[in-house]
Amino acid sequence: MQCKRKISTEIQAILKDKQGRVIKIYPKKIAHSLIKQFIQFLFIQIAQTTLAVKRITGADANPVAHSTNLQCVGVVDDTNDGVLVGTGTTAVTMTDYKLETQVTTGVTHAAQTLTLTYPTATTAKISISRTLTNNTGATLQIKEVALYSKSYNLNFCFDRTLYAVDVPNGYSITLTYTITISL
Repeated sequence: MQCKRKISTEIQAILKDKQGRVIKIYPKKIAHSLIKQFIQFLFIQIAQTTLAVKRITGADANPVAHSTNLQCVGVVDDTNDGVLVGTGTTAVTMTDYKLETQVTTGVTHAAQTLTLTYPTATTAKISISRTLTNNTGATLQIKEVALYSKSYNLNFCFDRTLYAVDVPNGYSITLTYTITISL
């Protein structure tokens, strides 16, 4: 018997020109890369306990169960929370704790949006979207995308996915993580 996935994570990109016109909608890609910190935070919340978790700085922290755990709100110009990009190409491992090569210079990070939808009676989805504008003066060659979370002003990486997309100077890209559960 084949196992049907009950929880999945996808990522998708929409490229827009300087006038905001959609240039390309990239197909959804399965983000196979929810990493160790994600499951550790679920455990902390469910067990109401504490656990050593590696921060994006490489240092360990011991977060406790708290309402800010799993927070991924990514406010304007926050380069340590929410959907973020980099140029790293090394294969993802369970022990990754940050983007390999994060890009922050010359990239405007808009505020993140989050939605919860129920497209069918047996499906629920959380979408986490963020628009980034390339002001580097050259084409931005994104190779990796990550979802960072903040807890007690400490930052943690929940997902790192290799996802290649080029963003011409002055163009914007909206990246959306969708986490789906289904019966």
